[in-house]
Amino acid sequence: MEERFLDEYAIEALTHYGSGVNNERQIASESDGLKPVYRRVIYTAMKLPDKMTKTAAISGNTIATVHPHSSDSVDAVVSSLVNWGIFEGQGNHGMKLIYGENILPSASRYTEAKVDPRWRNIFSELLPYVPYKEAEMEGNVEPIYLPTPLPMILLFSGMGIGFGANARYPMFTPDSLYKAYIKDDPYLLKAPGGLEIDQLNSELQEIWYSGYGKITYKYQVTRETNAAGEGIVIKGSAELFKPRLNEVFEGELNRQRLYILDQTSSDIPEVFIGRTPGVHLTLDEIQETCESVCSYTKTFRLTVSDGNQVYIIPLKEWIDKTYNNYTNLIEIYKADKISKLEFDYRVYKWLPIVTELLLNNRDFSAEQLVDSIADPDCDIEVVRAILRKTINTLRNTDSADKLKSIEEQIGEFKKLNPDDYIYEIIKKF
Repeated sequence: MEERFLDEYAIEALTHYGSGVNNERQIASESDGLKPVYRRVIYTAMKLPDKMTKTAAISGNTIATVHPHSSDSVDAVVSSLVNWGIFEGQGNHGMKLIYGENILPSASRYTEAKVDPRWRNIFSELLPYVPYKEAEMEGNVEPIYLPTPLPMILLFSGMGIGFGANARYPMFTPDSLYKAYIKDDPYLLKAPGGLEIDQLNSELQEIWYSGYGKITYKYQVTRETNAAGEGIVIKGSAELFKPRLNEVFEGELNRQRLYILDQTSSDIPEVFIGRTPGVHLTLDEIQETCESVCSYTKTFRLTVSDGNQVYIIPLKEWIDKTYNNYTNLIEIYKADKISKLEFDYRVYKWLPIVTELLLNNRDFSAEQLVDSIADPDCDIEVVRAILRKTINTLRNTDSADKLKSIEEQIGEFKKLNPDDYIYEIIKKF
């Protein structure tokens, strides 16, 4: 038995534990902006049929193949992905509200989900070309990252409390992240979900160049007259924060001088604050109070993991990593598709000749057919591919239309520009 000093053992154990917590649980990856459990749930859902599937089934498959941990936590991730728009969902997946208790998701056996078509399109073509590793469940593999041109957690916000490291991620619209990156201008960044960024009270330059700084988010606060009367409307995503309406209007609410109505009718929460007759507060005063509590300033820290260690990354550099990684994958995908099409072209080019040789020499092997043709363009792989064709294909020796179609496809892939490809993706959002 090896004898060791207790302090050495403790340091080694804590280091190992901390590394696991930071790199495999709590901190988003520099490559796709996802924590492992989110990546694993998306990857599992991508492998399932493209139709609504019980949340319990998505969670069960995830746990059984790549994430052997609590089903409750995985269920919650599925619902979060639905609320963020990465998944489509049916049933109650919960919602964060501006006022009152948040709506909790229903049990996973009652809800369904699937990958949203836009996100499936982003992932599907390039997913085969990302690097894979052995999953926690033996005999299974998982992608080291998902192919995405933008760090995904920046689209929806989040936190990560690791071991000796923590992260707080802001959220921006995909279009504004893209424009800010292309033009190298952080002041083009915009908030999603109906929120606004107060640029005068935000340190966008610091976030952009250092990965650390304050950002002030604001709800939309407007005066409106509707069926409930004249009052103040507050609208915006509650993902980042919930305004302290109960606290600032406690007295008026308790004496029923004010009332707050939830009038959410879409994915963006919305409440109406109205007055009962005889209230001394003016609408200007109510609006001013609402504006003060509907503003949220927080210091954000872009802490990421490279798989081995965690560090703070400037926002510009983080986008640069995911964007360039995605363009490289597109180039690999493009070269692979062209190579396969060029091989198919050779197959259909030689199909009539090989078919005729087979009719005259039915007992010829693939090697004998290659020797008979004696052309380096018609190698053994081409002949074997022809021999795997159906009888009907072999009987149709006129390959002109097929060859023309393949030539057109090759031409389209050769014209594929990664920057244009990404721009088309961003426009869909």
